[in-house]
Amino acid sequence: MEFDKGTSNLQSGFTLLEVIIALAIFSIGILGTVAMQLNVVAGNARGNIVSQELLLAQWVLEQKKNGSDPVTINDNVPNLVDPGPYDIDISITNPLGSNSSRFITVTVSQPGRKGAHPVTVKSLTMGNGI
Repeated sequence: MEFDKGTSNLQSGFTLLEVIIALAIFSIGILGTVAMQLNVVAGNARGNIVSQELLLAQWVLEQKKNGSDPVTINDNVPNLVDPGPYDIDISITNPLGSNSSRFITVTVSQPGRKGAHPVTVKSLTMGNGI
């Protein structure tokens, strides 16, 4: 079997245009992956901030609930906590009109953060952690 090398028009390898098109498609895919990764990192950071706000709100609420007498519960932030970059708002109401219970609302937010959502924790207490 003999091949005539002079009459063959077979092309071997890639043209420059094919390589450029392949690189453009690959680059678009990489850019999409990088953008998705940046969104995941930003979402993770937002989740961490919300977790910190929630833990701080729960801690403050538990400090208020553990008071021995609900009548003496006030809306001051406990001295043992350093709120750091967060604002703590405590609201204490008496929805039942009695001296045996209080409704406590603790809201923690981070001022100045774009797209920030405050975390609010509510509880009805009778004092002594109940």
